[in-house]
Amino acid sequence: RGLNYLKEVVETEVEASSPVLLCSAPGYDVSGRVMGLADAGEKVLDSLAMGSAEGFLSAEKFIAGAAKAGTWVMLKNIHLCPRDWLVGLEKKLFGMSYHENFRLFLTCEMREEVAGDVLPLTLVRMSDVFVCEAPNGLKANVTRFFGSIDEERFAKKPVERGRLYLLVSWMYAIVQERLRYAPTGWSKRYEFSEADAMNALDVVDAWVSRVAEGKAHMAPETVPWEALKQILGVSVFGGRVDNLYDQRVLDVFLESIFAKESYDVDFPLVKGSDGSSLLSLPEGKSRADFMAWVAALPDTTDLEWLGLSGAAELGRLKVRGGSILGKVMILGGGGRKESERSSGRGRASSVVEKAEICSGLVKEWIGDLKGIQKELGTGGWAASSGSEWDSLQRCIAREILVGVEFLDEVMKDLGDVFIFCMGGKKLTQKVKVLVDSISSGVTPKAWTELFEGGDNIVAEKWIENFTMRIEQLKSLMESGGKGLEKMSFWVGGMFHPGSFVTATRQFVARNGNSSIDELELVLAVGGKGGGKAFNVVGLGMEGG
Repeated sequence: RGLNYLKEVVETEVEASSPVLLCSAPGYDVSGRVMGLADAGEKVLDSLAMGSAEGFLSAEKFIAGAAKAGTWVMLKNIHLCPRDWLVGLEKKLFGMSYHENFRLFLTCEMREEVAGDVLPLTLVRMSDVFVCEAPNGLKANVTRFFGSIDEERFAKKPVERGRLYLLVSWMYAIVQERLRYAPTGWSKRYEFSEADAMNALDVVDAWVSRVAEGKAHMAPETVPWEALKQILGVSVFGGRVDNLYDQRVLDVFLESIFAKESYDVDFPLVKGSDGSSLLSLPEGKSRADFMAWVAALPDTTDLEWLGLSGAAELGRLKVRGGSILGKVMILGGGGRKESERSSGRGRASSVVEKAEICSGLVKEWIGDLKGIQKELGTGGWAASSGSEWDSLQRCIAREILVGVEFLDEVMKDLGDVFIFCMGGKKLTQKVKVLVDSISSGVTPKAWTELFEGGDNIVAEKWIENFTMRIEQLKSLMESGGKGLEKMSFWVGGMFHPGSFVTATRQFVARNGNSSIDELELVLAVGGKGGGKAFNVVGLGMEGG
């Protein structure tokens, strides 16, 4: 069942002996909905994030106490718990006695590995399961969140409070919907959640109650607009943003939405590029008036409402298409050589078949990387202690050493797999995972975690990309650490590109006897590096 039925099910259908299992898409936090439900019903809720040994002991104590007292417990991210502990939890729940008002909520992410290897089937069967995904489109986002606000909360004085709730709902919908268009909408997929929007409502309540002092009405100009924008932009939504450009975008939306003019008739909630009004707020003040306005919104979202151009949709479709293509290639054996795909074997099922597929691929990859590994060695000058190095040299030295470490790790994995394929090594769990992944064309998870941007590509392309990164480090090592400022850098091919940008700023500031705060980053096409400029290659442009 969907999240919209949570309140009804918890109040009328779920028994104390049945946990409520909330399965959500990665990055979509549903705990805020449970917290809001508890607040509205004045229930005592003990919430605990799982994943540590201390958390397991605390969880057992919380459940035992709440089962007797009739309170609620929420265990978040149970997909991080060991399977053995979850099996033990299921057995304890089965043999316990409960107060009729006791409720246990469990949240987990819907991942392929979670379904098969972590969650016990018996625990899933005894639970009331909800599948939760972030809605697509502004209308769906506003409908779900605004509709979840309790009527009693909405009815609190002053009546002007309701319009602020609608503004928070619209802001939350904008924030969520732009995530679909990352890295154009936002530079990365920030973990915005419904809990952030609930916190925003709490902020509104606190400030409005302070200003209204229990009165039935308040003037729009008395609303502390600047305080609201500051808290929402810095702490609530802005607390998850770590990119300067994203922060500026967030501030622009807050400035345009949270204004005293929002109480005027025909306030332009959305403006076109020419300044014309594309969407106006309703005149009413009641919850029914606002819900009717939401219901009348178009089902599909105009990108101009999000401050995006048509290129954002093309970028989203490109990313989605690449993901689908990668999965199709995996299903069809896309990670193998053409001769192997045309042999008609399809996906390998037995260990022997997988070993046959892996042996040729792994042998080729080892051959490509072995020569570079020998030349790179332990990192050359980067492995020495350079107390006189400048910031750029220290940065590149760290980059080289990290590359050496990653290369050694990948080569060890490839070596273990090849030895197994040749019959010289027993099948350990780690080797089994590597063989399963490589034979299917999937990049092993351990490799995708080595650097950002290494996921969602097939294994063969990952090795190709990794080889290019290591070859760049070999060239930097061969420089001996001298004249680095005159070299060309593939910034996207660095393992820590942000550190490189910081190092260049420090380098220029020191050589120019200026403060870092006085520097301005400028991108120019053409020219030569050296001194105050650095050559970068391999840049691409997205959006428009």
